[in-house]
Amino acid sequence: MSLLFENTAAAKDCRDDVPDGFRDLNLDQVIAAVVGDEDRYRLKPLFYTPAPNVDTVSKRHAVFHDLEDDAIRRAAQAFTDGIGRVHECRAHMDNAHHRHEKTRWLVDSAARYCVIVRGFAAALTEAHPEASGFADLVRWLNDYIASEAFLTLADTTEALLAEADDIRYDVLIRGPRIEVSPFGEEPDYGDVIAATFERFRHGEANERHQKFSDSLVLNTVETRVLEQVTRLFPDIFERFEAFHQEHADYVDPVVARIDRELQFCLHYRRYIATLQTAGLPFCYPDIVNSNEPIEAYEAFDLALAKQLVAHSEPVVTNDFELTPPERMLLVSGPNQGGKTTFARMFGQLHWFARLGCPVPGRSARLMFWSALYTHFERAEDIRNLRGKLEDDLVRMHAILEHIDRESIVIMNEIFSSTTTDDARYLGERILRSLIEAGAAGVCVTFIDDLASLDAAIVSMASTVDANDPAIRTFQIKRKAPDGRAYARSLAEKHRLTREALEARL
Repeated sequence: MSLLFENTAAAKDCRDDVPDGFRDLNLDQVIAAVVGDEDRYRLKPLFYTPAPNVDTVSKRHAVFHDLEDDAIRRAAQAFTDGIGRVHECRAHMDNAHHRHEKTRWLVDSAARYCVIVRGFAAALTEAHPEASGFADLVRWLNDYIASEAFLTLADTTEALLAEADDIRYDVLIRGPRIEVSPFGEEPDYGDVIAATFERFRHGEANERHQKFSDSLVLNTVETRVLEQVTRLFPDIFERFEAFHQEHADYVDPVVARIDRELQFCLHYRRYIATLQTAGLPFCYPDIVNSNEPIEAYEAFDLALAKQLVAHSEPVVTNDFELTPPERMLLVSGPNQGGKTTFARMFGQLHWFARLGCPVPGRSARLMFWSALYTHFERAEDIRNLRGKLEDDLVRMHAILEHIDRESIVIMNEIFSSTTTDDARYLGERILRSLIEAGAAGVCVTFIDDLASLDAAIVSMASTVDANDPAIRTFQIKRKAPDGRAYARSLAEKHRLTREALEARL
């Protein structure tokens, strides 16, 4: 039983290592913000592992869509919050020193677990989810809470807690000595004292508060009292001990898996909710094969959008289309115009589409890829004893050895360390290899005449304000390259022209 996978085996087969290209696409920043610093539910492997097939993507779309329903989302949130409190109880059990203290935390957590699972089953059943994953979960939950194992667990914890609540004993303090004895039906002296002094009361007295320790671990005195109480009621504590032996691992593996998978969905929903509140669109993309058109409208970079929204700054969206035989977007234009952000957006869209998550954009048709490769400019690494150009070529060669028609390749400013002629020659050879293999993707380059190399290449360019070339619009338009870098406008803006420098010197 799984909400995210077609079978249990696939649910267990998640990678722990960071995929190649994650840092190039700023996906590491997005995932870190989604899961939080601690990643207490180990969600990163779920974000590192693309769905194995289109059916699994569709299943996840349906789950995310059902979570848009308030009743279903509240039920899921209450369940995950409740299981979180169960884990807290078990953490207290692990921190406890006395064995009977441990068993009591275990019984408390098991009782809470039974209440939470029953409540989740009831709430989800009443909500009538439509997703096949949730529908299967409703059937499984109702079978599980009716099973003999669950009923035994619930009945046993309820009986043990009732017995524990009935325990009464007296504590007699004589200086440094503490004696514990059977409860002797002593009167409540608190009531006696309150009644005695009632006649002296004039108005409301000022409250005086005493702060007690917040520690949930028994101290030395409390431990001694507990040891004496166990001798007074040995049968009850023997039953607690027996429960510990029989039910130490009471959490069903399916319940644990559903909790983690719901955390995956709810964490991602919380991340995009802040962007949706700011007016940014998200959609469930159509997933197509490599022979069909791919496109996206009003799409944007998730990492950058999060930063901009946090500072109440506008987010620029962009569109793209690739209709066969078109396979490669070649993006050129002035520096600092959003070209790299556009390339990252393309990669992020395809990664989250393959995860089965809603993607940033008004609408999208995205390719079900077999491999996603990136080649972004990197600083020279002295450890590999290669120059920057050689390192670029080695990395690119490794990509070209493995690409096919179902691959996506995203390249950003490659071969900027060599001459223009050499960069043009190398760029042409690489683009022809990509086109021959049928790979799709984006190439950001300053060699804009590569756009006319083949019909499979679509030229796009970053644009500037019509009235002020120094202002970047961050819009990437489908247009022929104009060969202009608008460098002088930037130099003028920052007073770095020859005339300005001479005047300052």
